[in-house]
Amino acid sequence: MFARFFAITSQGEANKFVDDFGTIDLVKVMIMNYNNAVANANNLQRIESSPYFTGRLTEAQLEEERKKERKKVLISIARKMLSEGFTLDIISKCVDLDLDTLKTLKRE
Repeated sequence: MFARFFAITSQGEANKFVDDFGTIDLVKVMIMNYNNAVANANNLQRIESSPYFTGRLTEAQLEEERKKERKKVLISIARKMLSEGFTLDIISKCVDLDLDTLKTLKRE
């Protein structure tokens, strides 16, 4: 229900949503709050400049952060494997890190 609400991009989709869910109290509240928020251009400007929206990461930024975190985890695993005596070739295959990165870790 929430996903459908936030995916609405046309009046037709909005009408279909109301047809499907309009009798649910939560939906009535969501629609009322939405209508109140967009009824005034000043309200929209205030909402768009609020910390909630200005502080959010874009999907691309989120994906980049996920990649960074994944690499940190892989490096941690690689360090553990190095300390256990695994070869760079085996570690590279297991943790999907390039040999140059592993050689740098080994020198640390």
